[in-house]
Amino acid sequence: MTNDRPRGVSVFEPVRWAESVPLLLRGNGTPDTTAHHVLLVMATFADPDGTNIRPSLATLTRRSHLTKQRTTTDTLRRLEEAKLIVRTGELTGGIVVWRLNYDLPFDVDTAAEEFDERQARALAKQAERQKRYRDKRRDAAVERHVKGDAAVRRDAEPASDAAVERDVTPQCGVTDAAVRRDVTPQRPSHPQVTPATPALDLPLTSPETVPPLAGDESPTAQTIVGKWLDNCQKRPPRNVVGQVAKHVKALLAEGIDPDDVNRGTAEWARKGLHPSTLPSVVNEVMQRPPLRAVSGGHRPYTNPDPSAYDKDFWS
Repeated sequence: MTNDRPRGVSVFEPVRWAESVPLLLRGNGTPDTTAHHVLLVMATFADPDGTNIRPSLATLTRRSHLTKQRTTTDTLRRLEEAKLIVRTGELTGGIVVWRLNYDLPFDVDTAAEEFDERQARALAKQAERQKRYRDKRRDAAVERHVKGDAAVRRDAEPASDAAVERDVTPQCGVTDAAVRRDVTPQRPSHPQVTPATPALDLPLTSPETVPPLAGDESPTAQTIVGKWLDNCQKRPPRNVVGQVAKHVKALLAEGIDPDDVNRGTAEWARKGLHPSTLPSVVNEVMQRPPLRAVSGGHRPYTNPDPSAYDKDFWS
C-alpha cells in the first residue's frame, strides 16, 4: 500500500498524512517522538493540500507543549532534513511559511512493520536491563546474608577457658595493652560492696582496718586495676574500667606510694563512688592519721572491796 490518497478532499487530510508518516529515528537509533508531535501540530495549521503553514515559532512551541523555542527550531530542522516539510517563503517578522511534502513516497505498511520491529527490540532490551538489575540486587542480598551468618557464627564461638584477655586501658593511655588473669573464682577477703549495698550491711570497722587489695609489694597500675576487677561481682563497663586505669596510672606517675594507691582503690571500691573521685579517696587515705592506743587500756567496772563497808563512815 503506497501513499496514493487523493489530495484536497478533506480538511483532515493533513492530519491523516502526518499520522501515516513512518517513525523517524534520531542519530542514536531512538524514536524521534518530538518530531512526530510537532509535525502533527503543524498539520493542524495546513490547508487541505498541505500548504500555507505559517504559525510563529512561539505559537508552535506553545501548541506543541515544549518549554524552549530552541527545541522547536531543532525539531523543524530535523523534519526539513527528512524532507517531510518544505520551506516555501518567509513573512514579515521572520515567520517561515511551510508545506507538507505530500510528494514524498513511503510505504505505510512497511513503515508500520519497521515500527513494530523496533518497538519489540526496545522492549527486549528493556526487559534485559531489568533482569540484570534484579540479578544484581539478588546477588547483593545473598552476599549480605552470607556475611551476616558468618558474623553470627563468629560471635557465637565460645571463648577460651584457659585465660581471658582484658584490655584495662581502652581509653586511658596505660602503656600495657592487656592483663591476663586466671579465671578461677576466688573468695574475696573482705565484703563485696556495690553502689546498691545498704549502709547497714557494711561492717562497722575503722577506716584504717579496710584490707588492701592482696598482691605484690610494689603493685603497678595493671595489677591494681586487675585486682579491683577480681573483687567486682560483675565486670564493670569498659568506660568505667578505662577511667579507673587512667586515674591509677596518673597517681603512680606523680610518685604516690603504690600502697597508698592500693589502699585508696580498696576504700573507693568499698564506698562505691564515681571513678572521678578515686584521687580524692586516695588523698583521704594518705592524709588520715594513724589510730593511737589509749594509755592504760580499758578497766572494766568491779564491785568495791567488802571490807570498805565495815568502817563507820559517820564516825
